[in-house]
Amino acid sequence: MVHHWVLQPDGLLMDRAGNDVYLLAQGSGGTGFAGLGILWDLSGHDQYVGDKFTHGAAVGGLGLILDEAGNDTYASFGYAIGFGGPLGIGAVIDLSGDDSYQCGDRYPSSYNASDAPNAKPGDRFFQYDCFGLGAGSGIRLFTNDPEHQSYNLAGGLGIVLDLAGNDRYHSSNFSQGSGYFFGAGLKFDLVGNDDHDAARYGQAAGAHYGLGLFIDDQGDDHYASTGPWYNGGAAWDRSVMLCIDAGQGNDVYDFQWSSGLGRADHNAWSIFLDEGGKDRYLAQNGMGMATDNSMSAFFDLAGKDEYVTGLQPSSSLRDNGRTLVDQAGGLFVDR
Repeated sequence: MVHHWVLQPDGLLMDRAGNDVYLLAQGSGGTGFAGLGILWDLSGHDQYVGDKFTHGAAVGGLGLILDEAGNDTYASFGYAIGFGGPLGIGAVIDLSGDDSYQCGDRYPSSYNASDAPNAKPGDRFFQYDCFGLGAGSGIRLFTNDPEHQSYNLAGGLGIVLDLAGNDRYHSSNFSQGSGYFFGAGLKFDLVGNDDHDAARYGQAAGAHYGLGLFIDDQGDDHYASTGPWYNGGAAWDRSVMLCIDAGQGNDVYDFQWSSGLGRADHNAWSIFLDEGGKDRYLAQNGMGMATDNSMSAFFDLAGKDEYVTGLQPSSSLRDNGRTLVDQAGGLFVDR
C-alpha cells in the first residue's frame, strides 16, 4: 500500500499489516509542529521516503514513528528520522528487522565555504548537512546585536531507538546522537551487526552547548566517517558527548578521514568507551585528546586491539595495556 501524506496539526495513523510505502511531504510522517503526530506500523517490510522535516521530527511538539516489525527503509534529506528542533521531541523507534537508515546528501553545508571553497557536489571533500538520525538542534544567530540575539532558540531532543537486527546507517553532518546549540541527540542500537556511517559531528558528537549519547549494545559493528572532523564521542564548545559500544563484539572504527574516539575542545567534555572484543581503531587524531580547558577520555576495557593514528601504526603510544594521561585534559586507557 502507498500512503501519500500532507501536513496536519495533530494526527495518528496506524497500519496493521502489509509491505507499505510512505511518501512523505514536508511536515508529515509522524511529525509534530506545534502539535502531535504519530505513525504506528505493526508489521511488514516498509519504506519511509521523504524530503526534510519528516520521519519523527518535531518543533514545538511531539513526532513519533513506531515500527514493530519488518526489514524497513528510512530515507530523508535532512531534519528528519528522529529530529528535535526548539521545544520539540522527535523519535523513530524500530522494534525488529534488518533496517536501513539514510539521511542527508542533498543540502550543502555552510562548512564548505571555509573547508573546501572550490569543492563541488560529488567531490570527495564536499559536505552536506543532515541534522537527523537522533539529532537535536537549536537556532543560533551569528550576530552581536542584542535585539537579534533574543531570537536564538535552544534545541530539542531527537531520538533513534532500534532494538534488534543487522542495521545500516548512513548520514551527513550532525547525526547519530548529535546535539547542536542546547539540543540533545540520542541513538541506541541494541542488538545486531551494524554499520554506522556518518560525517562531521556524528556518533555522539556535537557543538555549542550540545548533548549527545550513542550506544550500540551488541554485535560486530563497523563505524566510518567521511570526515573531516569529530566522530565517536567528540565535543566542541561546552558540549558533552558519550559514545559507548557495549558487549564483546569485534568492531572496526574507520575514522581515517576524521578525528574523535574521545576528543574535546573549547571547554567541552567527551568519553568514548568500548567494552571488549578484538577491535581496530583508525583515526587522524583523538583517542583521549583535549584542548582549551576540556576533558576527554578513551576506554577499551578488554581484547587485543589494533591502533592506527595519523594513518601510521601507533604502538609506541596508544596500544594494548597502556594508560596515557595528557596534561591538557586527555586520558587513554586500554585494559
